[in-house]
Amino acid sequence: KGLVADRLLSTMLRRGMVPDLKLS
Repeated sequence: KGLVADRLLSTMLRRGMVPDLKLS
C-alpha cells in the first residue's frame, strides 16, 4: 500500500464512489 494508492482511495471515498472498505 503506497501513498499514491492511499491518496486515491481517500479521494474516491470522499466522492462516495467506493464503499468504506478501509474503514470497515
